[in-house]
Amino acid sequence: MHEAFVLIETEVGRAEAVARRIRELLGVQYVETVRGAYDVVARADGPTIAHIQAEILSPIQADPQVTRALLCPLGQRATEPSTQPFEPEPFTIVEPEPALIGVGVWGA
Repeated sequence: MHEAFVLIETEVGRAEAVARRIRELLGVQYVETVRGAYDVVARADGPTIAHIQAEILSPIQADPQVTRALLCPLGQRATEPSTQPFEPEPFTIVEPEPALIGVGVWGA
């Protein structure tokens, strides 16, 4: 199973309506309206990336209220998440150097 994010820009004020329509697409796991460079973010899955592109991305791009949609396939995990508790490495606290007296405008 492949997964991907779809980052979507919409016409001003149309994010909620677009998000409602995207939720109806088969293979969409969840949809959120967001603030920032994009207006809507969706997460989708399918048997192949080509399937996600054809069945989810293409209908989103065909929506007249969508100005841009970008498919971001998720990569493979390099390792499984650790089950060990996090233990930071010990470190040494370095004492600050003494202030320079008589240097600069305020020291005169």
